[in-house]
Amino acid sequence: MQNDWKRMRFGDVVRFAEGLVDPRKRPYSDMVHLGPDNIAIGGARVVGKPMTAEALKLISGKYLFDSCAIVYSKIRPNLNKVCIPGFEGICSADMYPIWADENIVDAKFLCHVMRGPVFVRGAVATSTRTGMPKINRFDLENLSINVPTKQCQHRITELLDVWDDAVEKTTRLIVALEDRFGAFSLTLLRGRRRFSGDNSNWQSVSFNDVVQELTDRNSGRLGSDAVMGVNKLHGMIPMKDHVRAEDLSRYKIVPPNAFAYNPMRLNIGSLAMNMHGREVLVSPDYVAFAPREGHLNHRFFEHLRRSSIWSDFVSSAGSGSVRIRIYYEHLSAFSFHLPKLEVQSRIADMIDAAKREIDVHKEQVELMERQKRGLMQKLLTGEWRVPVRNSDVDAMAARVSEEAAQ
Repeated sequence: MQNDWKRMRFGDVVRFAEGLVDPRKRPYSDMVHLGPDNIAIGGARVVGKPMTAEALKLISGKYLFDSCAIVYSKIRPNLNKVCIPGFEGICSADMYPIWADENIVDAKFLCHVMRGPVFVRGAVATSTRTGMPKINRFDLENLSINVPTKQCQHRITELLDVWDDAVEKTTRLIVALEDRFGAFSLTLLRGRRRFSGDNSNWQSVSFNDVVQELTDRNSGRLGSDAVMGVNKLHGMIPMKDHVRAEDLSRYKIVPPNAFAYNPMRLNIGSLAMNMHGREVLVSPDYVAFAPREGHLNHRFFEHLRRSSIWSDFVSSAGSGSVRIRIYYEHLSAFSFHLPKLEVQSRIADMIDAAKREIDVHKEQVELMERQKRGLMQKLLTGEWRVPVRNSDVDAMAARVSEEAAQ
């Protein structure tokens, strides 16, 4: 650490909010309320659409903050939810409004420090482990931070703000693209947007017309490494040892490009296509099916089942008053319009291309976040001298990119 940096106790450079206000009384009832869910994971910005205390019908005491305050969530500090909202409002008692001592540390710089990997590790290490992890005020005050000169703080803040701005703009672009993607894919899947020269009639088909149930059992063909579970977000993933049965003979075989789901979880979207390029196994309690060759393109169905066409049907299907179970026979009631096979393939190609564009931007955000974490590690500890020339900034960016890629 450089000689002009000081190691300081966090509580010595900040002031915490004291006392709670009643959200049922004015002016507090008219103020916007922030909860932990209103701050992005990783911090920096308010997310969602915060509402007033009156609209939320809040009754328990809240903290008051102003436009200069840093708001920090003490719940699950590993999520790193901290930002400067930039307006006056009230916040959950599970959050701390904090004001920097501007004679020592700039608020924006301090917010970057609190989002930095060193501070987060310290907060996580001292958070209580009974129930949901949280950090109390005493432990937060006793964390140590490195504080450089005010000039150095401002320069570091400028550099890190560049990364935040790039992430924020790309994130907004992703949101816009995803909104457009949903409408774009739906118009293609419904046949409302056609390819040039495609005047063919789309046939109304039932699920059973173009899909067949798979019931083949393993009977010793495949081993434990082939057993998969279905995850809503990640698709078919290896099943954990403690969940998997010792006897795999009754497990169902799912070939490449076929589908499987848990009948008790289809209503929440837990359906996946086998994209492993080899046969896999799923629980005997799962339902497995495959598109009929020459009738249904598996990629077309993969996009169809992610659309509202499928979800609207599933929401009304199944049986069971407590926990809905949707078996293969229930899917026979699903009907939809289907073009000829070559058109299905072209539609899937177009939707895949649109999705790839979104995925590329998501990868860019992940890379920028990784680069910024590396930069924060160096700058906020004083390990790297803050650059003062543009050429130095470019050189630093190149070093961060190289380390992030490793």
